[in-house]
Amino acid sequence: MSETNALRVLRRGSVGLRILLTVIVLVVAIVAFQTLYFPERQIAALNNALEVKALSLGSLMAHVAAPSLEFDDKEAAVSVMRGAVPDVEFVGAALLADDGERVVAGLAADKLALPKKIAFPTSPTAALHGDLLEVTQPVVSKGGARGILVIGFSTENIVAGSREARSTTFAISLVIL
Repeated sequence: MSETNALRVLRRGSVGLRILLTVIVLVVAIVAFQTLYFPERQIAALNNALEVKALSLGSLMAHVAAPSLEFDDKEAAVSVMRGAVPDVEFVGAALLADDGERVVAGLAADKLALPKKIAFPTSPTAALHGDLLEVTQPVVSKGGARGILVIGFSTENIVAGSREARSTTFAISLVIL
Protein backbone atom coordinates (compact mmCIF):
# COMPACT_ATOMS: atom_id res chain seq x y z
CA MET A 1 0.00 0.00 0.00
CA SER A 2 2.82 2.44 0.83
CA GLU A 3 4.40 1.72 -2.56
CA THR A 4 1.18 2.74 -4.27
CA ASN A 5 1.08 5.93 -2.19
CA ALA A 6 4.65 6.72 -3.25
CA LEU A 7 3.69 6.28 -6.92
CA ARG A 8 0.71 8.56 -6.42
CA VAL A 9 2.94 11.20 -4.87
CA LEU A 10 5.32 10.92 -7.82
CA ARG A 11 2.48 11.21 -10.32
CA ARG A 12 1.08 14.23 -8.54
CA GLY A 13 4.54 15.47 -7.55
CA SER A 14 6.08 18.66 -8.68
CA VAL A 15 8.09 19.12 -11.82
CA GLY A 16 11.15 19.73 -9.62
CA LEU A 17 10.90 16.25 -8.12
CA ARG A 18 10.67 14.67 -11.55
CA ILE A 19 13.68 16.64 -12.76
CA LEU A 20 15.62 15.61 -9.65
CA LEU A 21 14.85 11.93 -10.26
CA THR A 22 15.84 12.26 -13.90
CA VAL A 23 19.14 13.88 -12.94
CA ILE A 24 19.83 11.18 -10.33
CA VAL A 25 19.19 8.41 -12.86
CA LEU A 26 21.41 10.17 -15.40
CA VAL A 27 24.26 10.64 -12.90
CA VAL A 28 24.05 6.98 -11.81
CA ALA A 29 24.16 5.88 -15.46
CA ILE A 30 27.21 8.09 -16.14
CA VAL A 31 29.02 6.84 -13.04
CA ALA A 32 28.31 3.20 -13.95
CA PHE A 33 29.55 3.78 -17.49
CA GLN A 34 32.68 5.58 -16.27
CA THR A 35 33.46 2.92 -13.68
CA LEU A 36 33.06 -0.02 -16.06
CA TYR A 37 34.07 1.24 -19.51
CA PHE A 38 37.11 3.47 -19.09
CA PRO A 39 39.30 1.16 -16.95
CA GLU A 40 38.82 -1.67 -19.48
CA ARG A 41 39.79 0.67 -22.33
CA GLN A 42 42.84 1.76 -20.33
CA ILE A 43 43.97 -1.85 -19.82
CA ALA A 44 43.53 -2.60 -23.53
CA ALA A 45 45.52 0.49 -24.53
CA LEU A 46 48.33 -0.26 -22.06
CA ASN A 47 48.53 -3.91 -23.15
CA ASN A 48 48.72 -2.78 -26.77
CA ALA A 49 51.49 -0.28 -25.95
CA LEU A 50 53.43 -3.00 -24.10
CA GLU A 51 53.06 -5.35 -27.05
CA VAL A 52 54.35 -2.71 -29.50
CA LYS A 53 57.31 -1.97 -27.21
CA ALA A 54 58.06 -5.67 -26.72
CA LEU A 55 57.97 -6.44 -30.44
CA SER A 56 60.24 -3.45 -31.21
CA LEU A 57 62.71 -4.37 -28.49
CA GLY A 58 62.63 -8.02 -29.61
CA SER A 59 63.42 -7.03 -33.18
CA LEU A 60 66.38 -4.93 -32.08
CA MET A 61 67.67 -7.59 -29.71
CA ALA A 62 67.37 -10.31 -32.39
CA HIS A 63 69.32 -8.19 -34.85
CA VAL A 64 72.11 -7.50 -32.34
CA ALA A 65 72.16 -11.11 -31.06
CA ALA A 66 72.49 -12.65 -34.54
CA PRO A 67 76.31 -12.45 -34.69
CA SER A 68 76.63 -14.03 -31.24
CA LEU A 69 74.54 -16.92 -32.51
CA GLU A 70 76.68 -17.26 -35.62
CA PHE A 71 79.92 -17.33 -33.64
CA ASP A 72 78.47 -19.31 -30.71
CA ASP A 73 79.32 -16.49 -28.30
CA LYS A 74 77.02 -17.03 -25.33
CA GLU A 75 78.45 -14.15 -23.32
CA ALA A 76 77.75 -11.69 -26.14
CA ALA A 77 74.15 -12.98 -26.36
CA VAL A 78 73.66 -12.55 -22.60
CA SER A 79 75.18 -9.06 -22.85
CA VAL A 80 72.53 -8.17 -25.46
CA MET A 81 69.84 -9.47 -23.11
CA ARG A 82 71.21 -7.42 -20.22
CA GLY A 83 70.44 -4.33 -22.27
CA ALA A 84 66.74 -4.92 -21.57
CA VAL A 85 67.14 -5.25 -17.79
CA PRO A 86 66.48 -1.54 -17.04
CA ASP A 87 63.00 -1.93 -18.53
CA VAL A 88 60.71 -2.47 -15.50
CA GLU A 89 58.48 -4.89 -17.39
CA PHE A 90 61.37 -7.10 -18.60
CA VAL A 91 61.25 -10.56 -16.99
CA GLY A 92 63.77 -12.64 -18.91
CA ALA A 93 65.04 -13.78 -22.29
CA ALA A 94 66.31 -16.91 -23.96
CA LEU A 95 68.12 -17.49 -27.23
CA LEU A 96 67.25 -20.91 -28.61
CA ALA A 97 68.80 -22.90 -31.43
CA ASP A 98 66.77 -23.12 -34.63
CA ASP A 99 65.43 -26.52 -33.54
CA GLY A 100 63.47 -24.67 -30.84
CA GLU A 101 64.65 -26.96 -28.03
CA ARG A 102 68.25 -26.18 -27.09
CA VAL A 103 68.84 -22.97 -25.13
CA VAL A 104 71.98 -21.30 -26.48
CA ALA A 105 71.99 -18.45 -23.95
CA GLY A 106 69.58 -17.08 -21.38
CA LEU A 107 69.01 -14.39 -18.80
CA ALA A 108 66.41 -15.33 -16.17
CA ALA A 109 65.04 -17.74 -18.79
CA ASP A 110 63.50 -19.88 -16.04
CA LYS A 111 60.89 -17.13 -15.54
CA LEU A 112 59.58 -17.61 -19.08
CA ALA A 113 56.79 -19.99 -20.01
CA LEU A 114 58.92 -21.85 -22.55
CA PRO A 115 57.37 -24.98 -24.02
CA LYS A 116 59.59 -28.01 -24.64
CA LYS A 117 59.86 -27.12 -28.31
CA ILE A 118 59.18 -23.92 -30.24
CA ALA A 119 58.67 -23.99 -33.99
CA PHE A 120 60.89 -21.57 -35.90
CA PRO A 121 58.74 -18.46 -36.39
CA THR A 122 58.35 -16.85 -39.80
CA SER A 123 57.64 -13.49 -38.18
CA PRO A 124 57.66 -11.98 -34.67
CA THR A 125 54.76 -13.00 -32.46
CA ALA A 126 53.47 -11.85 -29.10
CA ALA A 127 51.31 -14.00 -26.84
CA LEU A 128 49.88 -13.39 -23.39
CA HIS A 129 50.39 -16.22 -20.86
CA GLY A 130 48.68 -15.12 -17.65
CA ASP A 131 50.54 -12.00 -16.51
CA LEU A 132 53.45 -12.61 -18.91
CA LEU A 133 53.65 -11.19 -22.42
CA GLU A 134 55.99 -13.43 -24.38
CA VAL A 135 57.56 -12.28 -27.65
CA THR A 136 59.05 -14.86 -30.02
CA GLN A 137 61.41 -13.42 -32.61
CA PRO A 138 63.29 -15.23 -35.40
CA VAL A 139 67.05 -14.60 -35.38
CA VAL A 140 68.91 -14.94 -38.66
CA SER A 141 72.54 -13.97 -39.22
CA LYS A 142 74.18 -13.08 -42.52
CA GLY A 143 76.27 -16.23 -42.17
CA GLY A 144 73.11 -18.35 -42.16
CA ALA A 145 72.91 -19.22 -38.47
CA ARG A 146 69.34 -19.29 -37.23
CA GLY A 147 67.81 -19.14 -33.80
CA ILE A 148 64.78 -18.06 -31.83
CA LEU A 149 64.77 -15.21 -29.33
CA VAL A 150 62.08 -15.39 -26.65
CA ILE A 151 61.58 -12.38 -24.37
CA GLY A 152 59.14 -12.08 -21.48
CA PHE A 153 57.51 -8.93 -20.17
CA SER A 154 55.35 -8.64 -17.06
CA THR A 155 51.89 -7.10 -17.22
CA GLU A 156 51.72 -6.67 -13.42
CA ASN A 157 52.34 -2.90 -13.63
CA ILE A 158 49.42 -2.57 -16.04
CA VAL A 159 47.12 -4.53 -13.74
CA ALA A 160 48.26 -2.58 -10.65
CA GLY A 161 47.83 0.74 -12.45
CA SER A 162 44.40 -0.34 -13.61
CA ARG A 163 43.35 -1.26 -10.07
CA GLU A 164 44.54 2.12 -8.83
CA ALA A 165 42.71 3.94 -11.65
CA ARG A 166 39.57 1.92 -10.99
CA SER A 167 39.71 2.78 -7.27
CA THR A 168 40.21 6.46 -8.03
CA THR A 169 37.37 6.41 -10.55
CA PHE A 170 35.11 4.72 -8.01
CA ALA A 171 36.01 7.27 -5.31
CA ILE A 172 35.35 10.18 -7.67
CA SER A 173 32.08 8.58 -8.70
CA LEU A 174 31.00 8.30 -5.07
CA VAL A 175 31.79 11.97 -4.52
CA ILE A 176 29.77 12.87 -7.63
CA LEU A 177 26.85 10.78 -6.38
